[in-house]
Amino acid sequence: MRIESGGDATSLLASPLWPEQIPDEVHAAWDRFKTLLLRTKEDWDVWTMWYEAALRGESFGAESEIARATLSDAVWAKGPKSANKELKQLLDFSDESPNIPEQSPGLSFTVQPDGRIGLERSGLASDSELEDIAHFREEITNALDDLISKLEGSNSHVWICGLANRYKETIATKLLSIDQVYANGIRLENARFGLERDISSGEYPELQPEACEALDSVLTLNGLMIASTARGQQLLDRARAYALSDAATTAYKAIAKKFARKVGKSANLFSEEVQYAIEQANEQIGQGTHPQRSTNVAYTANSNLLAKLASVAVIVISPSVASGVSASLPGLALSEATMMIANTAWTFFFSNISLLRELCAVSGSDLSWLRAFLSLIERRKRKPDPSP
Repeated sequence: MRIESGGDATSLLASPLWPEQIPDEVHAAWDRFKTLLLRTKEDWDVWTMWYEAALRGESFGAESEIARATLSDAVWAKGPKSANKELKQLLDFSDESPNIPEQSPGLSFTVQPDGRIGLERSGLASDSELEDIAHFREEITNALDDLISKLEGSNSHVWICGLANRYKETIATKLLSIDQVYANGIRLENARFGLERDISSGEYPELQPEACEALDSVLTLNGLMIASTARGQQLLDRARAYALSDAATTAYKAIAKKFARKVGKSANLFSEEVQYAIEQANEQIGQGTHPQRSTNVAYTANSNLLAKLASVAVIVISPSVASGVSASLPGLALSEATMMIANTAWTFFFSNISLLRELCAVSGSDLSWLRAFLSLIERRKRKPDPSP
């Protein structure tokens, strides 16, 4: 797009830097350069995230662009380390109402009555969609029953049996979460991909032909069902648009698995269902026949979990938002339940600042809000009082 040919500046700024796909050699060169910058520990992420947003045709907003363009010559003269630090301070939240985003399509989270973060039934199929996909659900359930019956008692394939049972539980609910069905379908698809690899290497015995047929039927029907819903199409489109180089995927997975381990050690804050979902999603980053889908499931789950957690933790510094959280805690007192959850969430952020900053550095602009939120926490330089 060119302004002189009729385009406008706003549309130009909203366009990706590369009209077509970024060449692999350019992608690889940028990954190497970004790694070198971030290793200096000189706050270069304030520019790497900005540049990656520009690559996608996104922006941090007018305030950010003005701050970058108007940074004084005196600040620049002090060198990049000082200038980057100054810019970060300008861009960070200066008030006590951080702009925490809504959760994106994908695995989503809510506050349970017991005070922990649990999975939310998000992306529900509409009534008309439920009617349209009823035959898919019935055929998938029958194929799952066949698969489970063939695998029960097999020590070699017990893990696939477990995934099949989880998928069956998800698809059997009256309120059908397409987000959860999509994620569980990808796990089962990745299991099939990994099993074929392990059978070829001799690590696992082959599946019975009947079990293979049942598993393939489940995966085929699952793909058709997902694609026939509006939410499913949205999830597939997001995965197609989310493309990382091999190096970027490897870097993200290394940090994301560390994050999953922290979630796994916080049973007082996250339900077992959430711990399992985050562990599985991050373990399978870049895997399967559609690695970009696996990666996007993990990326979205991590981002959504942090957004939900931050919306709870922010009560510690912005009590005025407490009523919104307490509404999801039926039967519990605002002063006790809400503040207990908020303090626990705040402590999780406070105790993992370094790791979460690493996650920001490999996540692009989508977690720019988290970088500012962590700076806000760091400025307070204290743990919250654990008592309400």
